[in-house]
This record gives sequence, structure tokens and C-alpha cells, in this order.
Amino acid sequence: MPCKYVVVPADIALLDDDDQPVMAPAKEGETAAPLTASWSKVMLGLLAHPRLASNVAALKSNNLLKRKIKGANPGDVIEIPDEDHKRLASILDDADHLGGEGQQKQMGVNVLASLCGYVPRALPQLVDFLSAWSDARDKPPEKPAPVPPA
Repeated sequence: MPCKYVVVPADIALLDDDDQPVMAPAKEGETAAPLTASWSKVMLGLLAHPRLASNVAALKSNNLLKRKIKGANPGDVIEIPDEDHKRLASILDDADHLGGEGQQKQMGVNVLASLCGYVPRALPQLVDFLSAWSDARDKPPEKPAPVPPA
């Protein structure tokens, strides 16, 4: 069965309009830390799209993707069956198309941002996360050659 190989990107520290780190809310007495976005959180949010729950095949795909994404860490390479990869890639290509055809077609506004859990202005900062999925390769990346001892 053909597969795609996704390399999980590192977390991203979100920046404001002045390219300063956005600080996460801190509890009283704690120091605020920069707000980071994780690939897993963003991708798991995308799995809530209605098209990924539209039939039994989509639900099976959704469950498989959820297991693979939840278990992934930055730098990991995850192997995704081609059909399952295409289902989620179709959401990235046209997130606003919520389902239906013809006069029954439903559209949304800022669906991608809503599913990712970030305001639309933050989406350009998440492009590496989304591209990691859409640019997945047909072959696993080659492992770097071991460094010989000095």
C-alpha cells in the first residue's frame, strides 16, 4: 500500500505583529513564558473537520490519524497510508468546504483557523506545520550518516 512520510516539525514560538514573543497567561506568582504552538495540537484540531466524520471510511481514517499524530514528537517520521493522507490534505486545500454538493454545499469562514485553535492572523506562522503534511514525501527521508569517532 502506498504511503506518505511526514516529518514532524518542531514547536513554534508565536510572535505578535511586532515580531515579539506572545506570552502565555501566567498564574499569580509565576513568570510568563512564550506561547508555543505544537504540530500535534494543530493537526489534531484539524481532525475535527466535518468532512473527516462524514462516513465510516472517514471515521476510520480519523481514528488512525489521531493515533499517529498523538504519538508523534518533533523530528519523528510518521508513515501515513496514502488515502488517509489525502483526506487530511483535502482539508488543508479547502477547509471552508464543510460538505455537501450543489445547492447542499456548505461553506464556512476561517474554518482553518478555528480548527487549529488560533486566530487567523497567526496562521502564516503555522505554515511549516501545514506544509509538513501537504509536502509529505513518498519515501522516508534518509537517515544522516553516523559521525565517525574522532
